[in-house]
Amino acid sequence: MSECQEVPLVELLRSIPVDFVYKHDTPNPLGVDTSHIPVGWHCHAAANEIERLRAAIRQTLEENGHLEDGDVCTLKALKDALLAH
Repeated sequence: MSECQEVPLVELLRSIPVDFVYKHDTPNPLGVDTSHIPVGWHCHAAANEIERLRAAIRQTLEENGHLEDGDVCTLKALKDALLAH
């Protein structure tokens, strides 16, 4: 069996063309309502937000490294969040 490699979320989000729009038709008594959902734009916005938050976490860890106190560090949740991706 071959091993699958997980693609990072930001990379997956950015792989969707920014101009990709999903067209959804909903039947109604008079015909069809059509919605256009800018999926590509939303994917890229989400990737930007993830990168912005990761950068803020890194900066917070760097600026507050003096607060680290071992395994029960006050910054542990932030460290774990960065390691999870």
